[in-house]
Amino acid sequence: MRGGISHIDTFDPKPGRPEMGGVQAIKTTADDVQISEWFPRMAKQMHHVSLVRSMTSTQGIHDRGTYLAHTSYFMTPTITHPSLGSWAVKLLGSSNGVLPSNILINGNPQHPGSGYMPTHLAPLPIVDPDAGLQNSSLPPKIAESDFARRTALVQAVGGRFV
Repeated sequence: MRGGISHIDTFDPKPGRPEMGGVQAIKTTADDVQISEWFPRMAKQMHHVSLVRSMTSTQGIHDRGTYLAHTSYFMTPTITHPSLGSWAVKLLGSSNGVLPSNILINGNPQHPGSGYMPTHLAPLPIVDPDAGLQNSSLPPKIAESDFARRTALVQAVGGRFV
């Protein structure tokens, strides 16, 4: 989550410590687990969640830490390692012959992509999700009206999850 909010202000609050910066911790439905007051609905579902608070890094620079998290390798000047998504596609294969199996939404330019693996394993970058896929078109068998109907159905069904 490049540029995301701090773990202390979300899922790893430190009640009573100055690092909290005014954000309060609230109880959840999981025994002895507190999260930020910003997530009251999430607090009701925490008994369904696996929360990992033991992740640490020796990397003091965010770019290096992000690289390590994406690849499980330390950044070196000579090798670009493949990201987790590229490994997944290589080892698991693609479940769809048309849609990409690896997507990078709002990724940063330093994302390692497929690293030393073939480029077809690299993620499809979607720089601006609101702009949709650029340079794409409907398959010949799909009419614009059918696509609009399907899109409306997806929005109607998925709207309650937003």
